[in-house]
Amino acid sequence: MNDPNFLATPLFEGMAANVTPIEVIDTDDARMLANDGAVETQARYSFFGYNGQEGCAEKYNMIGYLAQPLYGIWASGPYFHNGSVPDLWSLLKSSDRPRIWRRKSKPSRFIVVMGFETDLAKGFDQSKVGWKYDTIPCSYLTFSPFNHCNPWDPNETPLIESGLSLLYGNGALAWNLLGNIVAPTFSNSDIEDRKIYNTRMFSQSNSGHTFTDVLTDEERTALNEDMKTL
Repeated sequence: MNDPNFLATPLFEGMAANVTPIEVIDTDDARMLANDGAVETQARYSFFGYNGQEGCAEKYNMIGYLAQPLYGIWASGPYFHNGSVPDLWSLLKSSDRPRIWRRKSKPSRFIVVMGFETDLAKGFDQSKVGWKYDTIPCSYLTFSPFNHCNPWDPNETPLIESGLSLLYGNGALAWNLLGNIVAPTFSNSDIEDRKIYNTRMFSQSNSGHTFTDVLTDEERTALNEDMKTL
């Protein structure tokens, strides 16, 4: 361990840099498709491209997402690259993933919008291993370009969302156009509603990573207990 070149040895090649094709993982691909030459260049000079692994930066663009380290995974929720899954239990059992949810907030104070609950005793679910949350009914959401859900068919992909997918594909166009069409609102209620995670929105899908759906609940519990030790 006194070898100064130890950290550069092949022993660590591939750690936290494995790329599985998006077609296999089947998670939301919006962030991957948004990667451009600038992102690729930055990745090449980050830990993604350590030890001269320029291929990692190449693979990062338009193939899939680089795997992250599992160290401390119990404390790194919400999960997936877009933070769409609140706990490890839901990650391991796709049918239990909430469609629209909001992480617990700190107790409210007069005219103050509070942040998320950071007290582990109040905000952390030790059995599911992740942040406690409230599920939000589809009927709660108002019709708007940013937060929409059809209460009569929650599985529907709204036409407006399909249009936004094309618009958000061009980041500059989205910022300039939507900034003129929809003026931001700043009431406490509006700000509080921004904490809602709606998996129907563009780039926020919680699909994919269904490999562990074959496990029994007992096996998932055992796996969760094991991940607490990482």
